[in-house]
Amino acid sequence: MKQRYLLLYALLFFLLLINLSASAFYINSKDSLLLDKYKNDAKDIIFSNPDSAKSIAFKGLRLSVLNSNEIMQAFFLQLIGVSYDLENNLDSALFYLNESLLIFEENNQLSDKANVLNDMGAAYHFRGNYSLALRYYLKSANLKRTSGNQKGLGSILNNVGLIYRAQKNYEEAATYYRQSLSIKKEENDIPGIAASYMNLASLFYSLKEYDSSVYYSKLSSELFYKLNNEADKAGSDANLAKALLAKGDLISSEKILYESMGPALKTNCKTCLLTIYETLGSVELKKNNFFKADAFFIKGLSIAEESDHAEARLGFLQKLAETAAIQRNFKKAYNYADSFNKFSMVIFNEESQRQINEMNAVYKNAEQKIQIDSLQLQKAKNEISLQKSEKERNLFFLSTLLLLLLGLTVYYAYFLNAKQNKLLKEKNKQIEIALNDKEILLKEIHHRVKNNLQVVSSLLHLQTAYIKDETALDAVKESRNRVHAMSLIHRKLYQEGNLTGIKLPIYIKDLCQNLLESYNLHPDQIILNTDVDDLMIDVEKLIPIGLVINELLANSMKYAFPSGRKGEINVMVKQVEEDLMLRIQDNGVGIPGHLKYENNDSFGYIMISGFIKKMKGKLNVSAENGTIVELIFPFIKKNAYA
Repeated sequence: MKQRYLLLYALLFFLLLINLSASAFYINSKDSLLLDKYKNDAKDIIFSNPDSAKSIAFKGLRLSVLNSNEIMQAFFLQLIGVSYDLENNLDSALFYLNESLLIFEENNQLSDKANVLNDMGAAYHFRGNYSLALRYYLKSANLKRTSGNQKGLGSILNNVGLIYRAQKNYEEAATYYRQSLSIKKEENDIPGIAASYMNLASLFYSLKEYDSSVYYSKLSSELFYKLNNEADKAGSDANLAKALLAKGDLISSEKILYESMGPALKTNCKTCLLTIYETLGSVELKKNNFFKADAFFIKGLSIAEESDHAEARLGFLQKLAETAAIQRNFKKAYNYADSFNKFSMVIFNEESQRQINEMNAVYKNAEQKIQIDSLQLQKAKNEISLQKSEKERNLFFLSTLLLLLLGLTVYYAYFLNAKQNKLLKEKNKQIEIALNDKEILLKEIHHRVKNNLQVVSSLLHLQTAYIKDETALDAVKESRNRVHAMSLIHRKLYQEGNLTGIKLPIYIKDLCQNLLESYNLHPDQIILNTDVDDLMIDVEKLIPIGLVINELLANSMKYAFPSGRKGEINVMVKQVEEDLMLRIQDNGVGIPGHLKYENNDSFGYIMISGFIKKMKGKLNVSAENGTIVELIFPFIKKNAYA
């Protein structure tokens, strides 16, 4: 009899295992199909509707965590990151892309890791940070080759080519375009091949190799025709006509332009129409049909203004000014030239204001945003873990209704489940305590602030290439030095790992070296001496100190030693009881007697005055064998670093 009961218990336990396994298999199979659907749906709409794609990806992320599917988690984190990038939210984009990158790396998914690196490169590329974009693109390409899965390598190499072309390094651009084309031919990627032909045509036009530009334009047009892609064919034909015009073939160029105009209008391809109207205007200009040339340039200008295409708008204004000048209509030419100059200044001012706003926003919102993103992600993971635990408990109770005779087994399983819930609560408590430690978040913030300031510095450097006015050029260079003074602080905080403050002597030494390099001053011309107390200063005080030193040193380097005159600048920072004394002294020509330093209305002096007022300091200026500027302000921290 006992053996019969033991056999019955064993049979019921076996049925329980079968029931649980079947339920788990059914759920996992169903969830797997749903995960694939979320992934495909998000990918399909990510460029047209990134916000909806992001919502779908978050659903997929929750379900993949619930099923402990790390690879799918990484895919959804990648999609969320790309969605944020398309919404122009760089910080969140890089946060989620980095999370995806870590999971792919842990699971040795090299090809997928390469795709994420390519997305990170695209994020920097879109914002004009070519150096960082190129670094990520090249990492992605190398990883693709290492992985053995070269799918998508052609597109990555094409992106590298675009960077080099934007930097006017046409030789490198051509090399990568050809490598991309070779891979796309191996994969029989017809749309990709056509796009590569079009890129090569544009590249050779920039190199003024018009025969090659015509050749590749014809190849791309033929493929786009076979693909029934009217918009891209119209764009390719417009490039062909532009190259033919450069070769002097007005008749063929004009014929192709009129043939491509219909498809361009039909598909509302504005970039195509910009090229068509610009080239048609140039054709009529060569034929001395000034009225028609004006008409085409005005049409192009209208489209450029409507589509907010700043570069094209400036180009058409310049063409209209040149056309009016040729007709000796100097008043009209002046009006267009004036519009060109005003719009150029508007673009410059908007970019400058955007950079200033970005810097302000970085300081105020970066820490809060990173904390929110991290907490939201952790909260989502915790909620999913709790849902998973609840799901398992429900399955368990359902099975116990069918197998009441296995009470001991049910009790043991319940005990394990209760223990798991207890561990989960303890883990949540640990997470709650760990969130109070802001060191990692602060370090990440300083890293991102440093990167953003480097982006601003790079943008200002790029802008100098387009500024002809010396006053404006000096203003941009000074702004770049101020940005560097702030960037140096965050770089030191990030590199040294001490988030409480920075060693003042090292910071001032690096700041002085940067200014010497910025103004191309040789150490034999200007001897720069520093006498700085060994102090550790926090960020709040160091930023105004750094900007004041930057401003005063820049003034000495620019004005104290005219006509290549040699001299000496002394920088002294001393703690005097509870105050900090800053002195900048040079033996240059000094301040002219008819000028008053206090009446200076320059931006630099206004900025220095503002910092002095904020720090409750005192400023003394004297002209003894040059110029001495002394600033004294309260300084609470007295401890020197070890």
